Amino acid sequence: LTSEGIYRKSGQNSKTTSLLELLRRDARGVRLKEGEHHVDDVANTLKRFFRDLGDGLFTGRWGQDWLRATALEDEGAKIEEYRRLLGTLPTVNRATLKALINHLFRVQLFSGENQMNTHNLAIVFGPTLFQTDGKDYKAGRLVEDLISHYVEIFNVKDQEMKKQQDEIMAIMKMREAASSGTQQAGDFICTVYLEEKKTEAEQHVKIPATMTAEELTFEILDRRKIVMKEKDYWSCFEVNEREEAERPLHYSEKVLPILHCLGTESYLVVKKQMSMENMLVYLASRVGDSKHGMMKFREERNLLGLGLSTGFHDRYFILNHACLRLYKEVRSHKPEKEWPVRNLKVYLGMKKKLRPPT
Repeated sequence: LTSEGIYRKSGQNSKTTSLLELLRRDARGVRLKEGEHHVDDVANTLKRFFRDLGDGLFTGRWGQDWLRATALEDEGAKIEEYRRLLGTLPTVNRATLKALINHLFRVQLFSGENQMNTHNLAIVFGPTLFQTDGKDYKAGRLVEDLISHYVEIFNVKDQEMKKQQDEIMAIMKMREAASSGTQQAGDFICTVYLEEKKTEAEQHVKIPATMTAEELTFEILDRRKIVMKEKDYWSCFEVNEREEAERPLHYSEKVLPILHCLGTESYLVVKKQMSMENMLVYLASRVGDSKHGMMKFREERNLLGLGLSTGFHDRYFILNHACLRLYKEVRSHKPEKEWPVRNLKVYLGMKKKLRPPT
């Protein structure tokens, strides 16, 4: 946000190409590091990504409707037309456009430091989004309108604006502290909820690279002055709203890698483990026990960013304290696959879009 000439300056072509290749292969797996990736290389990669999109963000010939709307003289009518056109975009295009314009809106708020006001950003991103190489001035005008009227066009709530601004200010303070030597660079600010996802339950927490789920849990309880009573088992959970699934983090898990992999529909919440007492009673009487039986199994393969799956098959499983083994059938002697228990991530809930056969 404070980098002078951001998006106007070009990064190194070789670094942009390799970073774009990494993002296309596995976007969530990419870790941006300040020493390794220069801010202009990252900015250039973002521009290249939009420029290379097959149909463009505004989906091919329908983009002309957006460009025609820039000619409307009545400001209210123009905003209303943009809102209508936004509703016609495919869901992923609409979400991507909002994320991008939200980012550019934040960038121009810091134009005093980065020298990139709304007009300058529009000059860069108009040709990028419409893949016109600057031949159509209306593309720049459209981007300028979208940034200037971001709140009205995308129907952004005050609460959402305030939350983002608070997060940005927290990051700014953290960076100032890092540059003055009072704090480790690399710490990360994130929002964690207590018991449920509500504004009044959120906490902005600084997450060092070494912080574990147990330490984060104690940090939240300490901030809210909650005293742990006997047989109260508090844990940190990773919650996925879209799939209505959650995963209690192991107390020794590092939080930072989890945060880097969370999607927009996921968040962290600290709450009581209601079933812990029953689990402890069960485990006390089941030393060295194992479970076995038939299950429906489906494997997902992430090839070049495509989530390809093989369909469901009946498989025989054996689970013990050390590993989970998969056999083609009950009579098989050699397992097809084997996973150490410590590497498993078990989610509680329902993955709605999976459509299992039973």
